[in-house]
Amino acid sequence: VVVGMVGFLYVADLAGLIHIKELLKWVTSGSAFALIVIFAPEMRRGLQRLAQSRLLSPLLHEHSSAVISEIITATTKLAKNRIGALIAIERDVGLSEYVENAVKVDAQLTSELLETIFYPGSALHDGAVIVQHDRVAAAGCLFPLTDDPTLTKSLGTRHRAALGISEETDAIVVIVSEETGRVSLCVEGKLIGQLTPDALSQLLQELYSDHR
Repeated sequence: VVVGMVGFLYVADLAGLIHIKELLKWVTSGSAFALIVIFAPEMRRGLQRLAQSRLLSPLLHEHSSAVISEIITATTKLAKNRIGALIAIERDVGLSEYVENAVKVDAQLTSELLETIFYPGSALHDGAVIVQHDRVAAAGCLFPLTDDPTLTKSLGTRHRAALGISEETDAIVVIVSEETGRVSLCVEGKLIGQLTPDALSQLLQELYSDHR
C-alpha cells in the first residue's frame, strides 16, 4: 500500500497536482507510522535475532569469555581464602524481581568487584550477586531456598538458595563454600560440586557462552 502511495505521489509531482500531492504526502506518512506501530513486535524480534545471529556472535562470545575469566579468577581467590560467595548468571528467564529487592550495582563485572562484595564484614557478603548482560546488576540478593527433602543436611543456606533459584529459573549459579572452600555450580535444580577452576570454566563456557 505504501509503495503504491509513493508511486501516486511521484505521478502527482510530475503532473503538478499540488493539492493531491500534499494529500498523498499526508496519507503516506500516516501509513508508514501505522505500519511501524502495527509491526513493532515483529521488528523487535527481528532485531533480537540479529543480535543473536552468527554475524555478531564472535563479539558476544569474546565478551562473555572475558566475564567467565573474571568469575573464575574471583572464585579461585575466594575459595582459597574460604570466603563464601553466590553468583547467579541470568539467561532466558529474567531475574529482575530479585534485582528490584536488592542493592542495585549496574557495574562492569571484574574479579576485584566480586571479591570486594563478598569480603567478610561487607554489608552485602551474605547475599547473592546477579549478573545480567555481562554486568553485575545487583548484590545482596535473596533467593528462595529449595524445599527438596532428599538433600543432605550438610548443605548450607548458600547451596539451598542456589538450588532454589535454579529450580525456578534457568540461571547458572556458582557457589563458593565458606566452610570447605569448595566451588560448585547449580543449573536446572542440579548441583555439581567440587569443581576445579578448569572444570568450572568449561561448564560456564558450555552453559553461558554457547547459550548466547
